[in-house]
Amino acid sequence: MGLKFLLAIPVLIFAIGYKLNSLFEPPPLPKLEEDTWWGLGPRNDTMYEKLILEPFNITVHEQYLVGWRLATHRPLTPPLEGIQQQYGMNTNLLRDIVNYWGSTYNWTERQEYLNQYPQYHVFVQGLGIHVVHVNPKIELGIKIVPLLLLHGWPGCVREFFELIPKLTTPQEGRKYMFEVIIPHIPGEE
Repeated sequence: MGLKFLLAIPVLIFAIGYKLNSLFEPPPLPKLEEDTWWGLGPRNDTMYEKLILEPFNITVHEQYLVGWRLATHRPLTPPLEGIQQQYGMNTNLLRDIVNYWGSTYNWTERQEYLNQYPQYHVFVQGLGIHVVHVNPKIELGIKIVPLLLLHGWPGCVREFFELIPKLTTPQEGRKYMFEVIIPHIPGEE
């Protein structure tokens, strides 16, 4: 029993390792036709053939910024006595939230913050895609490397706003900077 058992252990370990390795292999990439149309409605060849980056800025009209939509809501019923959130949103808290978003929150400042980097809108195979694209200021002797950043789901390009200056400005001791391309995942806009 001793010698056969000792020989069977490496074979068993190899078989288990082989099976585990096959479980962790990534699946094969799907085969997609090159000119698949992903957009809604019929294919539009003029839009399909031209990949045009249209400059894009977030612009919220002044009538929305003054909070008139929040000010015209239905009257809130008073909350039950001694109840916080046990039966849903406490209307006192909801009133505070509505007041904050309608009168205190600085939408103009947020709009400026979101527009601080160049943004574009492009159609790719029928899908409208919002892209943040930041080119660094070119300096002599520094290589520019393109870098594609993708957010997770749920998420958005805003997650990278603090990182962009660190990637697109020269750093001491580095001979490269990044050209940053951050698309919104379709359906997450």
